[in-house]
Amino acid sequence: MTQGDRAKNVAVDLGELAAAAQLTGVWTEDCADRFSTAGRRMNDSLSGWAGTSGAAMEKITTRWVEANRRLVEHVG
Repeated sequence: MTQGDRAKNVAVDLGELAAAAQLTGVWTEDCADRFSTAGRRMNDSLSGWAGTSGAAMEKITTRWVEANRRLVEHVG
C-alpha cells in the first residue's frame, strides 16, 4: 500500500480539526505565559541570595532562564 492509498482512506472532520487547532493555540499561549511567569519569579528571587549561595543561585537561574527561553520559543 502506498502513501497515496493510505491518504485516500483518511476521513477528516474539518470542525474537529478547527476545534483542535483553536485549543492548541490557547494551550500554547498558556504555556508561554507560565514559562515567562516562572522566569520572572526566578530572576526576582536572586536579590535575596548572598555569597556563595547567591553565586550558585545565579548560575542555576541563568541556565534555567535559557532553557525556559528555548521552551517558550519552541512552544510559540
